[in-house]
Amino acid sequence: MTNAALTGKATHGLTPTATERAVAEMWKKILWLQEPVNVDDVFIDIGGNSLTATRCVNMIKAAFNVDVPLDLFFMDDGTVAVLAKLIDERATGEVRTTR
Repeated sequence: MTNAALTGKATHGLTPTATERAVAEMWKKILWLQEPVNVDDVFIDIGGNSLTATRCVNMIKAAFNVDVPLDLFFMDDGTVAVLAKLIDERATGEVRTTR
């Protein structure tokens, strides 16, 4: 992992949001990673696959009561930050353009 760890500053210079931290912890747990997951890490690039993505979708539904598309995990921009933003938007019904 090449980006700043979620325990500190995110690579975009802002402190990670609570949702970003939660998603990063989910990914770390599901993918059995030893290193921290960063907000700019792409799910598929850090070892994710269709089975682990499905587990993430289910964990997100249980934790946030929102549905997220499975294909998001396989996009080039399928990062912790993008997923967390989508979760927050769906949870509040508002579209965020900035953090």
